[in-house]
Amino acid sequence: MSSQEIYSINAASKLTGYSLPTIRKRLPALKKAGAIQRGGVWEIPLSALHAVGLMSKVESGKVSSKGSEEEIATLRLQLAQAEARAQIAEALAVEREKALERMDRALLALEAKPPRKRWGLFS
Repeated sequence: MSSQEIYSINAASKLTGYSLPTIRKRLPALKKAGAIQRGGVWEIPLSALHAVGLMSKVESGKVSSKGSEEEIATLRLQLAQAEARAQIAEALAVEREKALERMDRALLALEAKPPRKRWGLFS
């Protein structure tokens, strides 16, 4: 396949506005148009969706973009949350690295000191 966009069955359904059963019924035609199944997951190129006429709702403007706008808002929120978690993880990694460096210095200092002589009855 070329470097064009590839869709799963669910993604193709959302993109085209057709139901999952409709997309599944069209799988034989989609396969002839270039869709493949890899590891149990369908990879449907955009050209295959056009070839079998599943993009007609999109091209005629019958697919509502309201769901897409909500999905975008949800994805933006998830992205902001992920970025916040990444910043926390980076700060923790820096602190961990500093702690490891302190531990290494302490171990080197301990190794550099000669052992103390013990004066006791049995030594």
